[in-house]
Amino acid sequence: MKHPGIGGPRKHPSRDPLYYKGMIALMTGEKVVVKKKRKFRPGHTGPREQPERALVNRIVDWLRLAGCKAGIIKTKGSYLHGRHLKDKRLFKSVPDILCYQPGNKTWWWIETKAGYNKLTKRRVEHEDYEYSQEEFRDWCLEANTNHIVAKKLEDVFVITGNYIKGAIGA
Repeated sequence: MKHPGIGGPRKHPSRDPLYYKGMIALMTGEKVVVKKKRKFRPGHTGPREQPERALVNRIVDWLRLAGCKAGIIKTKGSYLHGRHLKDKRLFKSVPDILCYQPGNKTWWWIETKAGYNKLTKRRVEHEDYEYSQEEFRDWCLEANTNHIVAKKLEDVFVITGNYIKGAIGA
């Protein structure tokens, strides 16, 4: 038996739908589009670092430990057959966390930023952004609703006080 080579045995070309599409285009005289196979990049195989997501998780855990009702707001698109789809009805530029403090009966919008990131500003050249994070913050101020931009866990101590008795990692 022959060695299958790197990556295992190859599929027969007739099993590939792009093969048929190319053959039909060739027979009908249409332009044949050849897509190059993407090169393997060994440096990009690991999971991406997401410091903002880690900060969101820490903040939500802290707020729940403090007795607040807090959760992550998911405003992501979805994937269908490997393609990323954006939902046009999503409420864009909404902060990452929504928190309800039962003691004071107040709502808090919390936008997390990792590193040197700032709130997004409105860009005229991008029509898909209806408004920016700065505009959302301004709306919160107009509506007398609390809004925080948290770059570290200590920024949300405004909600819970400076400490929680018995909390680890404070």
